[in-house]
This record gives sequence, structure tokens and C-alpha cells, in this order.
Amino acid sequence: MPIREKIKSGLENVLNDIRKEFEMISKYLEIAEEFLMKKTEHLNRDEIEDKANELRVTLPESMIEFYEFFGNNNEVLKSFYQFKKLDEFEILHEGLIFGYGHYDEFMFGILLEQMSSEIPQILEYNYDRQKWFVKSLSYDIFFMNVACWQVFNTLPYIVTVIIKEEKLDSILDGKLSIISKEKLLYKGFDIYSYYNKEKNIVACYLVGTQELCMASCEYFYLESFKNELGLKLVWKLVKNGGDLIEDHVYEKSKDRKPSCNELKNKEIKMISKYLEIAEGFLLKKTEHLSRNIIENKANELGVTFPESMIEFYEFFGNNKKVLNSYFSFNNLDEFDIQNDGLIFGYAHQDEFMFGILLDQISHEIPQIHKYPYDRKRWYLESSSCLEFFLNVACWQVLNTMPNVAIADIEEKDLDNALEGKLSIICKEEPLLYKGYQVYSYYNKEKKILACYLKDIQELYVASNEFSCLESFDDESELGLDWV
Repeated sequence: MPIREKIKSGLENVLNDIRKEFEMISKYLEIAEEFLMKKTEHLNRDEIEDKANELRVTLPESMIEFYEFFGNNNEVLKSFYQFKKLDEFEILHEGLIFGYGHYDEFMFGILLEQMSSEIPQILEYNYDRQKWFVKSLSYDIFFMNVACWQVFNTLPYIVTVIIKEEKLDSILDGKLSIISKEKLLYKGFDIYSYYNKEKNIVACYLVGTQELCMASCEYFYLESFKNELGLKLVWKLVKNGGDLIEDHVYEKSKDRKPSCNELKNKEIKMISKYLEIAEGFLLKKTEHLSRNIIENKANELGVTFPESMIEFYEFFGNNKKVLNSYFSFNNLDEFDIQNDGLIFGYAHQDEFMFGILLDQISHEIPQIHKYPYDRKRWYLESSSCLEFFLNVACWQVLNTMPNVAIADIEEKDLDNALEGKLSIICKEEPLLYKGYQVYSYYNKEKKILACYLKDIQELYVASNEFSCLESFDDESELGLDWV
């Protein structure tokens, strides 16, 4: 066969594969949608095409399909990556911008010169280097996998396990069905997506970290699958009633799953217990704020406060020193509705506001978001109100204490270093892989309160009595540096 004919034949095979992907994407977007706890009305295709005409571009079919299914679902669009709503699409840097990275470190886009290409690509625009880089070699695979990933990150129950890629197929054979495997030519966010309709499980494998992440809207299904898989799985997120519970917090009977009310009651008892412990380290306590006053403020604003927020303000709502020791939390009468969110505080140097999105505040699983003034939009700060308010209570109280010391310590060494010396209050893992994470600890007998900031690998240890901190330093051999 002549070379030209071979090239033509090879190209036709590639295009045939792509056409098959076009046929697949609706099927798999429908599968991903079925796992949602809350679905929304589909976006009209005419609206999407009208927006494309307004911008004078031709959108890829897979992108149109993605926005048909999820363009009205703000929870899916913002769960991990931040996808723009249709009316927010814009042309920048010779590309169509339709979303942002997890921490806004880059923009998702399609180069205008590639919009009508038969084999288009998804690119990312790096702010620091002011250049476009290839994110995905195929629109279709990208939108199939990212749909699963975004839906995955809306679900309340998540487990992970490390599996080497070469063992993945044999371990999952007969247990999960493949949706799509995405591999980049060089490096980046490589993701494989899977599902099992019968067992109500959606899964994503992250090649870079060799993690298989599995999620479900029902604890029972994931616990059952965990046992069937026969691997040691780690609970990453176990959320219900608006907050997060780690696997060891509640006792499970082998023949039944815990009810929502049981989990909720245990969450309430858990936060009260630990807020009381944190309060015990204050040099000067204040009178507790009445729950009725807090609930009246919520009614005035037309919202329902998460239980963990109510508990936090019951304990510390009258204590201006605690509310403003590091972060600045609003007094109850300063709560405000701005930018479609309930604003309740500000960052250390006022670079952003803390809030809860109004469209999430009455969900079973509300999250804490931040609103940076310079970016003018919301970003996920913590996946759990419970963890956030537990750890922030400890951190705010710690910052009122007169004697503080710091130790640099890697997370892998933390448990061994603190075993028998400090008791855990809560480990915050608001996001699966990176971000601002706080672990809090205490020792009542030795009068020590501690917080570990995972992102900077520093342990802060505090006491109201210098001799207690000095004694802890000698015993722990952490090599504390005094602040």
C-alpha cells in the first residue's frame, strides 16, 4: 500500500475511534449523573450553541454534552475543579476559558486555532509561566473522566487504597466496570474512571499518586465493597448530617449500618466534648451564648446554621479574644449574606472571607468555602463543617495562650512522635490530596494543647504554664523552638 494511503487509513482509524467516543460520552455522563444525591434539570442544547455563536466558536460535542448534563448543577461544577457556568465563558490568551484548577493555579481552555480541529486538546494556562500546556489529548476522554471526578467529589462516603498500576486490572476484574482511562504523553493529572451500578459505587484511579478512590452516597454499599475487595482501605471522608465522622468515631454492628440519626447524635456529642476540652485551656472563660439567640439569627437571615457552627458559637460567641486571636470570626450580629454565601469570618490578614454557600447550607453535607477579594469567587476551604470548627476552635484557643513553641516534623513521623504524649482531637482532611489541613491534640494532665499544620509540616504546642511546656519539651524530644 502506498505511504499516502497508509497515512490516510491510519487517520481514518483514529477518527473512527473518536466517533465511537462521541457515541459513548452520553452513556457515561448518564451513568455518572445517576450517582448524584441531588440532580438538576438539564441545560438546553440551544442555550449552549447560542453561547458558542455569541463567542464565535464551535464547541466540541463532548463539551456540549457535559454542559447539557451538569451546566445547571453548581455542586458538580465546583466540587473539585471550578468549571464556569455557561454565561461566564470568555476568550482570553487566544483561547476559550471554561474553568480553573483546584486552587486556581491555572485556567482550563481550548485554543481558538484548535476549536475546529478533528483531534482537539484540552489545555491549561499557567499564570506564572504565562503559557498554555497540554492537559488532555482528547476532549471526549477529558469530559468523561472529569464528569466522574466532579460527581465523585460531591459524594459523602469515600475510601482510598494505594494500588500499583500494573496490578489494577487484575484486582478490579469483575468488580468495577471501566468508563475511561486517560494518559497524558508526559505527566499531569492522569485519571481512570470506573463504576458499579449494582453496588452504587463510582471510582477514580489517580495514576500520579497510585490511589484508587471509591465513593458512594450510602455507607452500607462502600463498607460491603470494602470487605469484598479484600484490601486495607482508608476512610477519607465519611460525612452525614452536614459534618464528617472518621471511621473509628462510632461503633458499627456487623449486621446493620448506622442510621443517619445515630451518626448525627454522635457528631453532636463529639463536638461538644472537644469544644469543652478546648475551652478548658482558656485563662479567661466567658458566659456561653444562648442557642436560642443563635437560631434566631439564622431565622432572621433565612438560613439554617450547621450544628457544628451553632456549637462553636455557643462556646465562644461571647469570647472576643478567641474569635479574633488568629482568624477573625464575626460576632453573631455581624453575620451577613454576600455573593450568595453566609459570611461568618475573615482570614488572618484579611485576604479572604469565610463562608458557607447558600445553595449548600441546608444540605446534609455543607462545606466551608473562602472568597478571596482579588479573585472574586468562592473556593473550597474544608469539606467538613465539623472538622473545620473543631480544629479552628483549638487553633483559636491556642493563639490566646501565653507560652507557644514550634517543632518541624514530617507527617509520617507525627504519630510515633506523639504516641502516649498527646491525644487526638481531630485530623482535618478537607480535600483529598492537598491544601490547608489541621490536626489538633491535647493532654489535660500536662496542660498542653497542640495543632499540626500539615501544609507547612509544623507542630504548634502551647500551655498556660511555662514549666508545663518546658517539661513537655524535655519528655517529647521534639526539639521545640520557642515563639
